[in-house]
Order: sequence, then C-alpha cells, then structure tokens
Amino acid sequence: MDYLKISADDHIDLGYLPHGTWVDRVPSSLKERVPHIERHEKGEFWVCEGQVWREYRNAEWFARPGRNPLALDRGGVGEEGRPVTPNK
Repeated sequence: MDYLKISADDHIDLGYLPHGTWVDRVPSSLKERVPHIERHEKGEFWVCEGQVWREYRNAEWFARPGRNPLALDRGGVGEEGRPVTPNK
C-alpha cells in the first residue's frame, strides 16, 4: 500500500502560535516544563525548560522598527495572528 505524506508541521512558524498552545492543555504538574511565553527586556519569547527558543510575534513585534521583513510582509499581511488566525 502506498502512503501519502502530508507535511503539517512546517508551515506555521513557532512565533505565531497562541500563548497557551501547550500550557492550556497539559496537567498542572507539567505546566512548568512545556513551551510557554516569557517577557524579557527585548520582548516576549517562547521558552522551554529554561531555553529561549524564539521571539513571539505579537503586535509589539510587528510594530518594531528595523525588524527583518517576512514573506507575509510582501503579501501585505504581516500582522499579529497571521497565519494562525483563521478569520484573518
């Protein structure tokens, strides 16, 4: 039997996922171990077990002067919530 491979995990950047993606859905005993958002002096970042992973792309991030442009900016949709907000 042939199996169709579908890539479903590499099209949404970690920076766009909602704050509670993991925290809201795990037992309380694991909440400190799952990826979560922390505020640092340079903005909000995804953090997991003490390791900073990536910036969280909120409105503050999109408004930052001098940030690197994204492919979404070229299409005119570089804004908070894209592409994980279905109604946008």
